[in-house]
Amino acid sequence: MTDEVAEVAVLIPDRPGEIAAIATLASELDVNILDLDITHSGEGGRGVMLLMVDRKLGERLVGGLMVGLPTHAAPTRLMVVPAR
Repeated sequence: MTDEVAEVAVLIPDRPGEIAAIATLASELDVNILDLDITHSGEGGRGVMLLMVDRKLGERLVGGLMVGLPTHAAPTRLMVVPAR
């Protein structure tokens, strides 16, 4: 693991294939997902997926998500955090 990781938060609808689409896109961009967490909305039907990736590749993933996925799955934030 690198010294710093980027945390990318993505809003996703709660339906089949959404997690797979994001993971596939990351793979196509040669971005390894170091860790992930999914939180479901209390209102239902959607959630937030937090992806931890190498700091140097965070911008690549964000750019790819913005171009490669519909707007409902656009990244909401990118932040650099110290490795755990």
